[in-house]
Amino acid sequence: MNLLEAYLAGISGFFSAWIFCLLQIIPFFLAFIVADSLAAKDGDGSKPKELSVKRVSATLLSLAGYLVVFTLLGMTTTGISKLIFSYLDIATQFGGVVLGLVGLYFVGLLTFYESSAFFKMLLKPLFAVLFGVSLALAYKPCVTPALTIILNLNNHPETAAMGGLFLAGYALGTVTVIFLAGVGLSFLAKKLLPSGGSLLLKKFCGIIIVGVSVLVLSGNMTSYKSFLVGRFVPHVSMEDMEHKGMDHKHMDGEGSH
Repeated sequence: MNLLEAYLAGISGFFSAWIFCLLQIIPFFLAFIVADSLAAKDGDGSKPKELSVKRVSATLLSLAGYLVVFTLLGMTTTGISKLIFSYLDIATQFGGVVLGLVGLYFVGLLTFYESSAFFKMLLKPLFAVLFGVSLALAYKPCVTPALTIILNLNNHPETAAMGGLFLAGYALGTVTVIFLAGVGLSFLAKKLLPSGGSLLLKKFCGIIIVGVSVLVLSGNMTSYKSFLVGRFVPHVSMEDMEHKGMDHKHMDGEGSH
C-alpha cells in the first residue's frame, strides 16, 4: 500500500456497504456544513465566487479536527494516543456537550454577538474544530480491509510513522467526499430555497446535531452503529463483523491496552 491507495480507500468507503458505518458521522457533518452556510449573512459584501476559503473556513476547520483526532486514535503505539484513551470517556462526554451547543446555536436557542471580532476570530473557529474532534471521539468505525492493513502498521513501533501517514491519507479521503457533498448541498440550498425555507432548514440541521449529542451523552453511539449495520446490511451479522475485523475495537480503545 502507498499513500495514494490509502487516500482512495478512504473515498471508496462511500461507494460500498461500508457507507452504513460512515453514517455515524456523515449526516452530522453535512448538517453542520449546510447550517453554517445558511447562517452566513448574505449582506457581508462577499460574492459567490469568493466562496473558496472565507465561506468554508468553519467547514475546513471541523474536518481538520476530525482528521487529526481520527489519525491520533489509530496510532496506538504513540504516547498521545495512549493519553487520549486514558481520558476517552471524559473527552467523549465533553464532545457531546460541544455538539449539543453547536446544535442549539443553529436551532436558535443559543445566540452570540456574531458581528463581534471575538466570535469571528476565536469562538466560531474554536467550536468548528471541536465539532470535528467531538465526532472523531464518538465515532465507532468499521475496519475495512484497507484500514486493517493500515492499523496493523500502527501496531508496530518500527512501522508506526508510515502507518500514521497512511491513516491520515485514509481520513483525508473520507473528509474529501464529505466536504464536496456538503458544499454541493449548501449551494443547492441557497439557490433553491426561499429565505423562510433556509431558516427552517438551518434549524432542522441544528436538531440533527442535537440528536447526535444525545446519542453521545447517553452512550448510545455503539447501539446506533449496530442499528445502522443490522438495518441496512441485514446479511452481515454483528458476529460476522467481529470475525472479519469490521468492528473497530482498535480505535474504541480496547486495542491500546
